[in-house]
Amino acid sequence: MTIMGRVLRSTFVMVENDGHGMTKSRSSQGPIGYETTQLVEPLPAGTTRVRVLTRIDAGMVFKLAEPALESIANYYMEMDLKTLKTILESENR
Repeated sequence: MTIMGRVLRSTFVMVENDGHGMTKSRSSQGPIGYETTQLVEPLPAGTTRVRVLTRIDAGMVFKLAEPALESIANYYMEMDLKTLKTILESENR
């Protein structure tokens, strides 16, 4: 991910997976600490909702930019999920 002109890389670990649609990951290395929970929920008519909840701890370096970081992370996640939706729907045709 590129934020404020700087490429940020991080490593994460899966800390929980209930085997039914919920996973939780946490950053283990990188400049920004975060924890992400992903929930996959079946809906009527064979559709699915994916909810992604992310808590970011930007630390002292990025503390002032934390709201912007959350907004940027949300944007990238939304775009990635739209791409995934397009791919999955095209494979079902």
